[in-house]
Amino acid sequence: GSVKYDIMEGLSVTGRLRYERGDVKWIYNEYASSTGGRNQMGTMKDSRIFSEQMYGDILASYNKSWEDTYTLSVTAGSSFTKTTGSSVDLIGWGDSKFSVVDGKPTGSAYYPNIFSPANYYRMTTTESLKEKRLNSVFATAQFGYKEGLFLDVTARNDWSSALAYTDGVSFFYPSVGASALLDKFIDFGKNVNMFKLRASYSMVGNDVPIFMTNLRYELGDQGALTPPENAPFKTLKPEKTNSLEVGFDGTFFQNRLDVNLTYYKTNTKNQFFSISAPWETGLRNRYVNAGNVQNQGFEIGLGWHNQFTDHFSWSTNFNFAYNENEIKELVDELPDGLTLADYGGAKVILKEGGHYGDLYVRQIKRDDNGKPVVSENGAPQLGGDGIQDLKYVGDMNAKVNMGWTNTFHYKDFTLSFLIDAKVGGKVMSMTEATLDGWGVSERSGAARDNGSVVFEGVTFDPQKFYSVVGATNFNSQYANELYVYDATNVRLRELSFGYTFRNLFGIGKNLNASLIARNLFFFYKDTPMDPDVSAGTGNGWQGVDMFALPSSRSVGLNLKLNF
Repeated sequence: GSVKYDIMEGLSVTGRLRYERGDVKWIYNEYASSTGGRNQMGTMKDSRIFSEQMYGDILASYNKSWEDTYTLSVTAGSSFTKTTGSSVDLIGWGDSKFSVVDGKPTGSAYYPNIFSPANYYRMTTTESLKEKRLNSVFATAQFGYKEGLFLDVTARNDWSSALAYTDGVSFFYPSVGASALLDKFIDFGKNVNMFKLRASYSMVGNDVPIFMTNLRYELGDQGALTPPENAPFKTLKPEKTNSLEVGFDGTFFQNRLDVNLTYYKTNTKNQFFSISAPWETGLRNRYVNAGNVQNQGFEIGLGWHNQFTDHFSWSTNFNFAYNENEIKELVDELPDGLTLADYGGAKVILKEGGHYGDLYVRQIKRDDNGKPVVSENGAPQLGGDGIQDLKYVGDMNAKVNMGWTNTFHYKDFTLSFLIDAKVGGKVMSMTEATLDGWGVSERSGAARDNGSVVFEGVTFDPQKFYSVVGATNFNSQYANELYVYDATNVRLRELSFGYTFRNLFGIGKNLNASLIARNLFFFYKDTPMDPDVSAGTGNGWQGVDMFALPSSRSVGLNLKLNF
């Protein structure tokens, strides 16, 4: 809810309060027949997950203008956020039947597939509780001159409970921006409708996870006390991103042509990394603040809108974005870089001077002449799995993204389509590698029919070849280099056709009906799957196909009634 009080003209105070609560009950029953010997009696898991968040703020706002020349808008306030989460898991293990041997009870469940706590002799209970608070003060101000010159200033300071036990429990981040509508002061002629220059610089703070600054002991089953693995991070600093942006916005030729140009540069510093702790501390890991990841690039937006006749118009928009990513600094204690993700021997490794998404893969070993090395059993030999032995194949992220939208109106009919493209990037298919390793792919079947596989001028037996270069399970090491593809692609992202029924039923209302199709087809791609595939949402898992569902094509009907 919110409440607002006007103190005087231009000055008001607003208070807001929001409360959100979530309560989830999750039951998972794994029947004895599901997993054979590992689960002879059936396993149950009963989970309760609770979360709540309370947010409140109070804002004072002041707006003032002087003779249509100067304007001032100021907002200042304070806010608090309290987040709480807890969970309880009750697990009944069904790996064996309960019995008494030599007077001692053994086993875990009395009867198969009865999912009740009373049926389990051996149960595990886990519980977690997390609470976090964030208090903030902030202010924004905009100064305007003749509706053509604007200066924006913001400042914010956060106090986070996650920074407890450190030297600095708060972090400050300001921003400043300026824009100038030059057409308000300069006559560019009738063909220039707007000419705007803009620039901004900002610092953005990023809060940190809880439980990083103090030693945390965990109480387990039957009173077992688990010691901490991570050293307390007493010098923890929040991550900060510094951003610079300059740009131009313009409209020309009676607002037919739109032009938007932007250059940006961002540097994210003070990332926190987990590295090995000295053995004499008795701890496994310790945290450090380090790193400087830079992104810079430019964006171009062009639009043309033309009314050819009273019945026909055409609008087209083209967007182009280029981004260059570079890791300027990393952790001194990691000379071989930081492994962000690892799948089947392929790794996403962060190195100073590299990119956030560099893919290194295991390769087939080659001799001095570049020919594959054959092992004694006639199979190809894999190269080493050390970081220094892996082959760098490129950045998984595309450098260029483009989109082209067109909309045609003829009387009450509308036709529009969107084509987008990505240039650069790499994707890897663990699906293909696994199917090859199991010998069930079309490629391995064709090789068996031919009786051999010829790879880089060397002939191999199909079974011996694919049993080495392919994967037999997620953790197996294989020749990832054979399953890496260029992610460049061009596709018809969306197509729609609609008609507007005017004065529907004679009551002065309009109804628009549109048939919309999405993700129709590719004009170009070099991958066996959709290049936008992702094996997960975590860092380093984008661009990896791991038995993902095929991307979907959809067709739908959209109805819009105007009242």
